[in-house]
Amino acid sequence: MAKRVKKKDLKENKLAEEGVKVFFYTTKHKAKITWIAGGILIICIGGGYFSHTTKVRQKKAKLEEREAVAIYGANNIREALTRFEDISQLYPKTTSGINSLYWLGNIYYFQGRYKEAREFFEDYTKKGKDLVLVQSALLGLGDTYIQEADYFQASQKYEELTTKFPTSSLIPKAFFQLIRCYQALNQKDNVKRAYETLSENYPNSPYTTKSQSLIINLM
Repeated sequence: MAKRVKKKDLKENKLAEEGVKVFFYTTKHKAKITWIAGGILIICIGGGYFSHTTKVRQKKAKLEEREAVAIYGANNIREALTRFEDISQLYPKTTSGINSLYWLGNIYYFQGRYKEAREFFEDYTKKGKDLVLVQSALLGLGDTYIQEADYFQASQKYEELTTKFPTSSLIPKAFFQLIRCYQALNQKDNVKRAYETLSENYPNSPYTTKSQSLIINLM
């Protein structure tokens, strides 16, 4: 009497057959499989190396940024300028490299080089991630225009700051500068509106007191 073949046996036989197929395929295409495996390994190693290198560069850039900021704080402007230029060129995609754009704008502004300062500030507002520095860069942009008596463009930047960052600590100064711009542009209604907002929301700010002398003839 023939032995009955069970489903379990069929599954085991099928598994064995698949195993044999895989063995022969592997043997036949050994070179191809080795090449693919090697490629995957290289990608993994390369990815790990790239990640490590990126972290090292970011750490080094951050350290150099701190040193440059300290040098700038010590009023060694020439050395600070060189340091920030180097950081922005050597580490352009790191946070510190991008932050250097702001610091360069700041240095150029106080050197009276308003066009260069404006370019750096503008670049930082597009690339920067530090919101405090972005706010300061917007204020700096307005200040570069006001220094060149371009009151309309200046007002645009101050308005952008007050609209995008209404809770910024720079808002009182931005409104003070807006009042100056509106007055120069003979926009009396805007002068009054800006002063009312400033005095209502920041009654104790020194910029509110300074604004009073600007609008005294308009009230």
